[in-house]
Amino acid sequence: MYKAQKINRPIPRGLILFSIPIASLIGAYLLMLPACNLVKINFLNSFFVAVSALCVNGLTPVPISSFTPLGQFLILIMMQIGGLGIITMTLMVIVSLARTGLSKQVIASQILEIDRYSDIKKLLITIIIFTLSIELFGAGLLFFTIRHLFPLKTAIFYAIFHAVSAFCNAGFSIFPEDLVNTQLSQNLVFLSISGILILAGSLGFITWHELIYFRKQKHHKLSLNGQLVLFMVMVLITTFTILFLILEHANALSDYSLWRQISNSLFNAIAMRGAGLLSISALALQPATLLLLIVSSFIGASPGSTGGGIKTSAFIIFLATVRTAITNRSQVEIRKRRIPNQQVLRALTIITMSIVWITITTFCLSITEPNFSFFKLLFEANSAFSMFGVTLNVTPYLSYFGKIIIIISMIFGRIGSLTFVIAFVKSANDTQELSYPEEKLMLS
Repeated sequence: MYKAQKINRPIPRGLILFSIPIASLIGAYLLMLPACNLVKINFLNSFFVAVSALCVNGLTPVPISSFTPLGQFLILIMMQIGGLGIITMTLMVIVSLARTGLSKQVIASQILEIDRYSDIKKLLITIIIFTLSIELFGAGLLFFTIRHLFPLKTAIFYAIFHAVSAFCNAGFSIFPEDLVNTQLSQNLVFLSISGILILAGSLGFITWHELIYFRKQKHHKLSLNGQLVLFMVMVLITTFTILFLILEHANALSDYSLWRQISNSLFNAIAMRGAGLLSISALALQPATLLLLIVSSFIGASPGSTGGGIKTSAFIIFLATVRTAITNRSQVEIRKRRIPNQQVLRALTIITMSIVWITITTFCLSITEPNFSFFKLLFEANSAFSMFGVTLNVTPYLSYFGKIIIIISMIFGRIGSLTFVIAFVKSANDTQELSYPEEKLMLS
C-alpha cells in the first residue's frame, strides 16, 4: 500500500512542456540521415513525422514506405518513447496533485496511495515491464497471423511495429493498404489481436494497476474511477459498433459477410477512440460515419492511457454536470459520489479549450488550405488534436504553413490538458479565495 501525502519534490513543468519538441528535433535529424530514408525528405516533413510518432498520432505527410527499415525502426522507437512518455507525464501529474492534497481525495487514496518518490519509480518500472510484456506477447501472436504473407525477418518486424503502434494507440501502419483492404480486414484473428492491444493501451495504466491490485483483494471493490472507465468503455464501444454497422453495412462493408461486418464494426469502434488503425479506409466511409469518427476520437480514451482526446472522465463529468443543471441540483454527483467543484471546472475547461483549439486550427487551415472542403479540414484539425491520426487525404498535400499548424496542434493535443492541470493546480496555502456578492445573469 502506498500513501500520497509525503511527496514533496517539485514538478519540472518545463520538462513536460518542451520534452516532445526537443525529442522531435533529435528524431527529425536522425530520420533525415541517408541510411534512414529511400527518398530525400526535407526537414519539415521529417520533423512532422517525428512529432507524430512521439505524440502517438499517426498523421504523416510522406508514406512510411519512404523510410528504410532503419528509419522505420527509429519511428518504432519514437512511438514507444511517446507511449511510455505519456505514462511518465501522467505520474508527474499525480505527484503534483499529491503535493496539493487533492489526490488524497480523488486518486491516490483510492488507487495508487503513493508514499515516497521511490514508490513512483517502482510503479513506473512495473508499468514499463507490463507494457513491454503485452506488446511482446501481442507481436508474437501477430507474427503467426501474418507469417505466410511476408519473408521471415519482415514478418517479425511488421508484427513488432504493429503491436507497439496498436498498444500505444499511435496510428502508424507499415502494411500495404491493398493488403489491409483485401486480406487483413477479413482476418478475424488479426483484427481480434489488434483490437485487444488497442483496448489494453486505451484503458489506462491507473485502471490496469487497480485491476491487478484489487484482483488480489477479495473484499475490495473498484474505485469510482475504475468503475467509470470500464463502464464508459463498454457503453462507447457498444454504441459505436452498432452505429458503424448501421451506417456502413450497405456501403463500405457491403461486400463482407454478416459476421465480418460485425467484427470490422467492433474493431473500428475500438480503433476510432484514438488509435486510428482503421480496417477500412476513411475515404470509403460516408459523411455520417466520418462525423461519428470525429465525435468518438474527440471523447478519446481513458485517463492515464496512451490514447488521446479529452478523455472519458472529462466527458462523463460533463454529462453529469448537464444532468445536475437539468435536475436543478447544486452538486455534481456520479454513482452516489460528489465530484469536487474544482474537478468539474477543470473538466469543463479542458473540453472548452479543446473545442476552441480545434475551431482555431480549422479556421487557420481554411486560410492556408483553400483547396480542401471545410469538413475535411475540420476532420484534419480534430485528428491532429485528438491524436486520431486519420486523414481524408489532406496531410500529404498540406502547405508549408498548414504542416506547421498541424504540428503545433499535435503537440498541444498531446500535452495540453496535462500541462493545464499542472499549471493551474495550486496548494490551498498558496492562494486565498475571496467570497464576492452573488448576482445572476440572464441566460435566455
